[in-house]
Order: sequence, then structure tokens, then C-alpha cells
Amino acid sequence: MKRFPASLFLLPLALALAVAAWGGMASAATSGREWAVVTMRAACVQDGVVELGEIAAPFGPIPDKTWERLADTRVAKAPEQGRKVVINPDQLRWLMRRALGDEASVVSVKGGLTLQRGGYVVREEELRDVVVDFLTKRLSGMEGEIELRNLRLPDAVFLPGDFSELKVQEPDELEPGRVNLRIKALTADGRELRSIVAGAFVDRWIDVPVAGQPLNSGDVLTMDMVGHDRKNAAYFNGEPASMEGLPLRVTRSIGRGMVIYEDDLEGVPLIARGEKVRLEYRGENVTLRTRAEAETEGTFGDMIMVRNLQSGRKVRAQVWDDGTVVVK
Repeated sequence: MKRFPASLFLLPLALALAVAAWGGMASAATSGREWAVVTMRAACVQDGVVELGEIAAPFGPIPDKTWERLADTRVAKAPEQGRKVVINPDQLRWLMRRALGDEASVVSVKGGLTLQRGGYVVREEELRDVVVDFLTKRLSGMEGEIELRNLRLPDAVFLPGDFSELKVQEPDELEPGRVNLRIKALTADGRELRSIVAGAFVDRWIDVPVAGQPLNSGDVLTMDMVGHDRKNAAYFNGEPASMEGLPLRVTRSIGRGMVIYEDDLEGVPLIARGEKVRLEYRGENVTLRTRAEAETEGTFGDMIMVRNLQSGRKVRAQVWDDGTVVVK
């Protein structure tokens, strides 16, 4: 990433400035102008005098010569080297009137200004570009449609003069939902100057199986009971069901249109509770068979409790197939 000079100003290219400057544009239009000059919220100056071009930027089709003249206008004396000052909106308007006279009407002051002499300032829109670029590359391999929203970034970050680049630290995991990031401000030799906390919300829209009708715990699920819908994986409570191995049994109630998760399904038992089964006692040389009733349910290989219908005795037996349990 390139080094950011103190005079660099990316805000006219960002939507944030378009919103912030709208009021200034409206007032400019009513006075016959299609352009305005909009003050920044944070800036750095290197010399002892603050010029308008260091703390404001043009918005709209301002003539080049007009902006060059305005940008060179001296507005105030700069603070001492390394010192940071905050100028409130009223003070900033007063400085504009004193420096520009009647032309102060072309300047739209939308808030206070934090000004530092020396060093560099990285503004929110530049941090946004870094975060969006990082997440776009890391999330490009995810299935579905990815959207970013609710970026949480500082308005501006002031850094010392040996600042060189911004680098996003790789998170432990990157999943849909709230993502917390750290941006490192580094020197040219890789020394960390500051860690900047950032965040975003990642939406991931994918097609998943949903209940085509209200489902109750214990229902045997078949494909005619399943629909598909586009859902946001950021709000999933598990892994959506693959629907392999149907029919399957539902383990909880699921409302119509709700996502069906893998944990909501289980295999249909070979033997259900109350089912009449063949009970086999298998010895080394002989096998005895009788009728029994399943007291519990199970699938192949499970141990279940059955009641011998002839003797009334309850025994634990292994499920052998869909109608047989075995005691060895």
C-alpha cells in the first residue's frame, strides 16, 4: 500500500462526502453555483501556516483556477509541531470569513476540525477501502451472494511521520455475521505504530432447505414436505441439512419456511417403540425365537429394551433388521 501524504484527500470519491456535502451543494445551487468547498473533519499540515487546500476539498465542477486560488488561501497559523488541536464549527466559520471575506459563502462547514501539525492522517473512507478490499478477497470463495454492511471504523487516525502502510491482521476465523478486525499501521521496515479496531457485518445469502409445512417432532420427513428458500447464513443456528438419506425423522418442531438443520433430523428407526418384533436367543448351537414388543426404539446395531410376550420378561437386545432383535 502506498504512503499517504498529508495533502492526500480521498473524500470526494466516497459516498460519505457526497452525503456530508449535500447541504453545501444545495446552498451553492440556490446562489447560482454548482460547486462548493467542503471542510474536512481531520487533517494534518506540515508547515507553520494552514492553507484552505489542506483542510477542505472541492465538491462539484469548480473551475481549476478558482480552486487553485482558494486552496492557496492562508486560513490560520498552524499549531506547534506534533500538537493536535480541535476547532469547533463556529470557530472554523469565523476563520473562513476572516480569510475569504465574501467568498466564505462557498465553504460548507459540516462539523469541527481536528488538526495536527506533522505526521499523517488516515480517514474513515481510506480505512473502509482497506477493510472492504481485504474482506472481498477473503470471502470471494464462499458460496452464495456476499454483502458487507455496518462497517465500524474511526472517523480518522493520526499517525507519526514514519507511517508507511496499513495491513489487516488475519482473523482466527472468517464466517458470516459480525466480523471484528484489527488494522495495523506499519513503518516501511514493518514496525507496528498502532493497532486500529474495525468491524463489519457479513451477509451470505444461499439457497437452503426449509420446511414446506409445519413439522412436529417425530414426523418422518419426505421430499414433498421440503421447500427451498434464499436465507442469510449470518443468522444460521447450525449447518443446513443436506437432505441425503430420506426419509428422515424430525427431532424438533419446525415452522413453515424455517431452515431445516442437520441437527433437526435423524434416521428413521428400524424398530419403533410398541412395535411387535421377532426376538432371537442365539447360543453356540441353538437359536430360540419368540415374539416380543419393543419398549424403546432403535436402528441397526442399537441396543433396545424389549418385552418377551410369552414370559413377560424384559431384556436388552440388539437391533438386527427392521423386524428382528437378537440376544446373544
